[in-house]
This record gives sequence, structure tokens and C-alpha cells, in this order.
Amino acid sequence: QQPQPQSIEELYERLSDKSFVKDAKDVFELLATVEALAQYPQLAVDNPDAPEECVIHMPRVLEKGQVVYFWLPSAIESVTVREIGKLALFSLLTAAIDRQRSGQPKQQAYLVIDEFQRIASENFKIILEQARSFGIGAILANQTRSDLKLHDVDLRTTVNTNTRYKQFFSVTDPTEAAELIESSGEEIGEQFALSETVAESEAVTPIYKLKMIQYEESYTETRTDLIKPKLMKNDILKISDHPLDSVIHISRGSGYSQFGGACIRLRSIWHMTKSTYEKLAELSARSIWERWVERARRTERSTSRPTTKRGRAV
Repeated sequence: QQPQPQSIEELYERLSDKSFVKDAKDVFELLATVEALAQYPQLAVDNPDAPEECVIHMPRVLEKGQVVYFWLPSAIESVTVREIGKLALFSLLTAAIDRQRSGQPKQQAYLVIDEFQRIASENFKIILEQARSFGIGAILANQTRSDLKLHDVDLRTTVNTNTRYKQFFSVTDPTEAAELIESSGEEIGEQFALSETVAESEAVTPIYKLKMIQYEESYTETRTDLIKPKLMKNDILKISDHPLDSVIHISRGSGYSQFGGACIRLRSIWHMTKSTYEKLAELSARSIWERWVERARRTERSTSRPTTKRGRAV
């Protein structure tokens, strides 16, 4: 029995071996994917001598509540980016499942994916359907709901069913706007109509016997109650145009977040000041990572010191 591959490169060499694979046509797509991942030696390497802060180990990520950031520019290598993202998702879900099966307490984790439709596939349905039960909360961002209809799978129904909070910042798709209008609920509105009637009549003056034409105007107001959507098309256009407005939809609300399952309008201020944003924008991703590692080391050293009853280090 051959030993287990210790890296993706070794896995690619094993799959490329004709004595190991009978028909290469059956594994062509798998082989192409593994070959693309093999170009990155940092992936799935069994190196026990590597420092802990330099290794992404998903069971340890869940145990210690670590923050892992993947920068995957899809515009450069879209195929590889998708496979690396799927590999990270599978590793996280597997670690959460193994943790639950081993009897360990559930550790809440949050998965944030920007432009997630670029890494989504048919297997992404399983992640959304099972992630909550294993303690993984997903925060997903994409441009429009039409992006969720991929060439191999349609994720619109899955996302709509398995997410409790949805926020729409700018709605440009007519189909999406119609869905928001329909899901906003109904209310009793008032229809106002004003009609004008002009009556013409002739009259003769008694002294000079002149014929005059008189006009008599009358106005009629009509008010009718009707049932209409809470959000109309013009409301959606105004919300999309305002930089602080959005439409939110919360299902299964609780506490202060109970809106009867209907879409509502939300106005929120910026989550940070402009000066704070400018400071963060000047920092590179590497400098932020180095600062985070240094802070984690200081925290670990401080928590590992022995203490007396008064709480001071000895």
C-alpha cells in the first residue's frame, strides 16, 4: 500500500501515474483541477516544523477563534480562485463536522464571502443547508440575485430559503425589484381623484340686450380605499439612489427585529469615520497581518503567565 500524498503536488503526480489510473479520460477534470492547485505549494502541505501562526489549520481555527483571510483575485486566475475557495470551504465544514462527531462543544464560526457566486457550485447548496447545524454562520455578498443563476446550478432558491437576513443596497434588475415589491407585504392605501365640470350657458343683459356666455365650474373629489404593496416601484428607485438607504428582509425575526416577514426600508449611517477609513486604506494587507500576529503573540504570552490570587504575574 502506497503512503498518503503529503502535498497537492504529490497527489497530482499520483493521479498522473498511468499505473494508478486506468482511464485518464474519467479523471481528466479532476486532474486539471489538481494540476491548477499544485501550482501553489502553500496548499495542503504536511510540515510539522512550520510555526503555528504560519499554518491555516481549520480545527485550530475553530478551537481558538482565529481569523483567516483569503485574498483571491478572481480577475487574474478565475479557475484557480474558485477551486481554492471551495477547498477552504470544504476544510472548514469538515473541521466543524469532525468537532461535533467527537463530542466537543459547538464553536460558532462566521464565514464571510464577497462575490461568492464566483466560487459557488452545486455543492454550495450542501454548505448552506448544513452550515447552521454545525455552528457556521454565512455572510454572503454579490451584485444581483441574477448572479446566483450559474451555468450549472441555480442558487437563488437555496439562498432565499437558507438565509434569514437579506439586504439590498441598490436594485437595478427589474425582476429583483418586482420580487421585492411583492414580498414587501400589502397595506390599505387611498386613491384620490379630482374631476372638473364646466357648464356653458347664454344670457341677455336687460338694458343693452347684449348676449353673454356664462361658464359655471364645479369640482368633484373622490377618495377610494384600495390594497397596494407597501413598497412601490418609485420607492425602490429612491432607495437605490440614496447612499444610506437599503431594503432589508428578515425572516423568523425575534426581539427588536420583528417586521412581520415583510421587506422594509432601512437608513443606516457609515460604520466608521472617514479618518478611520483613510488610516486603514493606507495599510497594506501584509502590515495588517503582521500587526494581528504580533497582537496574538502578546495575548498568548500574557494569558500563559502564572498569576497569584491578586492577579499579578509572579
